[in-house]
Amino acid sequence: MIIEPTGHFAYVIGSTSSGVTGAALYTYSLNASTGALSPVGTPVALDYLNSVRLQIDPSGQFAYITTAVPPLPPIGPLEVGIYAYAIDASTGALTLVPGSPFVVGPYTAGSTVLAITN
Repeated sequence: MIIEPTGHFAYVIGSTSSGVTGAALYTYSLNASTGALSPVGTPVALDYLNSVRLQIDPSGQFAYITTAVPPLPPIGPLEVGIYAYAIDASTGALTLVPGSPFVVGPYTAGSTVLAITN
């Protein structure tokens, strides 16, 4: 779980509730007085392989997930991709940034975004 910088929303990568193999990115609002979490909106389906790390940029405007993605065209080894999502400041909703995923190189076990700083 990661909390965005304003403390209003938390994001969690978890398995889908349908029992189908895959993962989803869940959004929760945080109650500032009680600390309670409340689900927000529909989870974002993560239909790509090996979602390994979720990071929020320091401004709280973007979320990033590193993952193994099939190469385009779909031949050859997997590549590391970074999926970028814009965060709606009022609702916490995520919108895929045009051009995602951003391919950064060949996939190796443990490929991840360690930190995002400004």
